[in-house]
Amino acid sequence: MIQEAKNSMTLQKGLEYRFLYHDDPTSIHLLLDLLENDMKIKRLKPKYMCMKSLKRSLGRIFAHREDKHEMASAIYKSINNDINRLELAIYLESYAFGYKDLQWVNMLEAAAIKSIPIEELYNRNVLFHTNINNEAMVVKNRLLVYLDADKEKGKRIKKIAYTYCERVIKDKIFALNNTVDRQLAFDLNQSIIKIKEEDSYISRQELGKIYGRIYMSCIKSMYRIYKEAYWFGINDKVISRYS
Repeated sequence: MIQEAKNSMTLQKGLEYRFLYHDDPTSIHLLLDLLENDMKIKRLKPKYMCMKSLKRSLGRIFAHREDKHEMASAIYKSINNDINRLELAIYLESYAFGYKDLQWVNMLEAAAIKSIPIEELYNRNVLFHTNINNEAMVVKNRLLVYLDADKEKGKRIKKIAYTYCERVIKDKIFALNNTVDRQLAFDLNQSIIKIKEEDSYISRQELGKIYGRIYMSCIKSMYRIYKEAYWFGINDKVISRYS
């Protein structure tokens, strides 16, 4: 049994790696099938929140530039799919952590039994995923404190995000000067239209600062996703006991 669990974890990590670093769609389908079969659930659907948050950050990063919209758009197009892949991988791993954490599953089930009739639990498809009563809120608040204190799991999530950003995102940011379309500016001089190329060059130092801001925004978003997915996994495990 222990060996089977180790083999399953090795397979999951291998599929996750191929999905993240080789953009292999087959790997994510196999990983989803593996997790859904293992956990008997069908709700592994992240919200893809990171790029929404990052889009706001990009607006602030380039606020001082005349070509801020073009710059933000270029970065968004360049890393959007990459960030979404990372978010999905983080979500799946965090969800599995929560689903298999029987200590917190038992605590949430006890809270559910106190506030929901047993017969109603058998008819539920969702529990306290987003609609949280007082009993569940006590459990969730304690869970969030626990997750902040659990350095091992938190460190793993941050390591996945850090390694991915360094290997995938960083190069794309530092190649920004090659991907940004040169903007055409129009000068009117004595009824003659002159077209000139607007200088949109970004220094390497500035690119480093841009990457740093994007990296920090990404880490914060992934940590929030980790906590939410963990909570969803716990909820779904409780529901699975009554299905």
